[in-house]
Amino acid sequence: MANKEYFYLAGADKKGPYSKEEIINLKLPNDTLIYFDEINKWVPYEDLEDFKPIIEEKQAEPNIVKTKKKINLTNYLVLLFLILSASGIAYYLTEEYKNKDFQKLEEKVNDIFNGKEEICDYTKSGVKGELTKTNDLFLFSKKDTEDKELYEYYSCESGGWTVYTLKKLNYGYDLIESSSSNMGFKVPESTYRAGTDYGYGISTPGYSIPTYRGSVQNAYNEAMEYISVEKEDKSYVAGSYNRIITFDELSSDLHYIDNIHPTKYTSASVNSKYWESLGEASVFNKDWIVWYKTSGKHYEIVLDKDEYLKKLIINLGIGIVTAILAFLLWKYSLKNRINIKPNA
Repeated sequence: MANKEYFYLAGADKKGPYSKEEIINLKLPNDTLIYFDEINKWVPYEDLEDFKPIIEEKQAEPNIVKTKKKINLTNYLVLLFLILSASGIAYYLTEEYKNKDFQKLEEKVNDIFNGKEEICDYTKSGVKGELTKTNDLFLFSKKDTEDKELYEYYSCESGGWTVYTLKKLNYGYDLIESSSSNMGFKVPESTYRAGTDYGYGISTPGYSIPTYRGSVQNAYNEAMEYISVEKEDKSYVAGSYNRIITFDELSSDLHYIDNIHPTKYTSASVNSKYWESLGEASVFNKDWIVWYKTSGKHYEIVLDKDEYLKKLIINLGIGIVTAILAFLLWKYSLKNRINIKPNA
């Protein structure tokens, strides 16, 4: 059997002799006619018992390749599905965390307002400046709200008060700063009443009558209380000064408060990132007038994009690793069910 010699037909030509191993190495088509002495006739290659294992193995190879391709495609689709699902879940969880984080910072801000829509408080110090009669000032004309000339004008060099008002809007917050400047007296410190002349060299002397207009400092104090403590909306909250001026330092894991241009228009705001009054407002009574300037900033809760992206990447990483582990477990569970064994 080991020395068996084989011949095959290539068209009309007879080829050989060849050993069994040489015939196998030639990888002849299955319908090739083979001849050897023991059968004494030409027989198709696929019908010979000597070569059937080789032919069966050859026939199985395309099925093995096809099965492997099918398995690889299935593996790819399963892994892709798991990764996409994990990514979607990671994005959803990050968005949920973002929304809760926004509410967390919003609650911190609401604690400052303590149930109000607007709060205010002030800081003050003694004023220093110069009080001058208006008729002593060169080319000076300062009038009150009734367009009447003032008796005296106070030029404030330092001190005074600043009232901070924090307002809650539909979208964001306005922080308004009102700072005192100068003031003036509408009435003199006293009025002079002339004496009475009775004739015959008899008369009474004149005398001054105080107007009780109060001091400069008193005018500033009353003006400050009018636009803070005595406000009709009851927005004054004693002791809230530090909380108001540090309001923009509040933050959470993914959000912070920033001075930005309003993202949405509202009639309750100036609708600007920062503003200053063009002129001066005033607080006054029958005796005095105190001027002050206002400025403001608009704030909103803003997403920290870098922190958000960091959170999203972490969640995506966890999700993708979990997806890969799930894929490996699934593949391992199928390992014994996929049995591809070529015949020896």
